[in-house]
This record gives sequence, C-alpha cells and structure tokens, in this order.
Amino acid sequence: MKNYAESLRQGCRDGWHNATNSAANNGTCSGTYVPYEDKPNRVEGPFAAHNISSTNEKRTEFYIRGDFDFEFQDIPVVGNVGLRYVNYQLESTGALVQPALIKRGEKGTSLNNVMQQAEYKRYYDIAGGESELSTVEGTDYSTLLPSLNLSFGVSEDVVVRFGASKALYYPNLVDARNISILNLDYTRVLQTPALIMTRQLTPLLG
Repeated sequence: MKNYAESLRQGCRDGWHNATNSAANNGTCSGTYVPYEDKPNRVEGPFAAHNISSTNEKRTEFYIRGDFDFEFQDIPVVGNVGLRYVNYQLESTGALVQPALIKRGEKGTSLNNVMQQAEYKRYYDIAGGESELSTVEGTDYSTLLPSLNLSFGVSEDVVVRFGASKALYYPNLVDARNISILNLDYTRVLQTPALIMTRQLTPLLG
C-alpha cells in the first residue's frame, strides 16, 4: 500500500473503518483508525513531542603518563603514573507532557464544573493535553582522574602487580533524556455520600 495514512482517512470517510463511530462523527474515526500525523499534539510529522528526544554530548580529554623502572631493596619495580583531564558537556532536548484533556472531565459534567472552580482551576489549566519540546543545557563537568600501576618482581617466577585509578561513569542516552510527563490523579467524593452519584450531583475533589 503506497499511502497507508490516506487509506485510513478514506476508510473513515466511506465507513470502511470504525463504522459506527465514523457515521456518528461525520466520517471522523477514532483510536487505531486515525493516522499518527492526524492525532492531536503532533510536533513533527507523525511524532508527538514526547516521541522526540536528542542528546548532544561533547568530551574533551587529555592524558599524560610517566613510566619508571628501578630497584627497591633488590626488588625490581616497574610501573607508571598517569593523570587524565576530562571535560564533559551535555545538552538534551525532550518534552514536557501535560495530563490528558479527559482529566478535566467532559464538558457539562459535574466534574468539569468543579474543575473550573477557583479552588481547582490550577489543575484544570494543567490538564491541557499538550506537549512541547524544551532544551536543557545540563552538565558541564571537569575533573582529574589519576592512575597508578606497579609491578614487583619478587622472584624470577613471581611478579606482584598493583593498580589503582579513578574512573568516570557516563550516563546512557535513556538516563540523559530530557522528558517530564505530568499526571493528574484525584478521587471524586460526593457532597452527600449516602446518595447515588448522578450527573446532577456535584462531586468534590479530594
């Protein structure tokens, strides 16, 4: 199929897919029958902001080493001492994703009305269902990493080795990804708990 997305659109218009919902919504499908690029909050083609991330990593390193070879109390000692300078810079682009619009409650319902009250308006505003890209210039880290290696020839057949160094751990791309996904959870409580919840009763948010 040359254009799968367009075939989905045509299927919705003509009633091939999601027939019941499509007919009820004037040829508009929902769910899996909607091409990704037609879904809400697309930023770049079929991708939403939370699908996109990029990480720029820059490292600058210098290393110096000194070798030595001498005898200590008739024991030959061979080794080296080193020092590594590291500068690590990280920039990450990712998304801030707001809670879904459904968290506001359907228009005209008691939940939607309560969410717009002054006490809960800040939660209503957060639940915009949108996502946007943001770039964080994060780590700019410099450090010195020493190292020491020694070999002791205690006999013709036995060599004792010793080594010590300081290392640096770099985060993987998943850990370095800049993404924040906001969620909104609440419990609906009836003003009069003994009554059965209906659309006419106004719940309180707790």
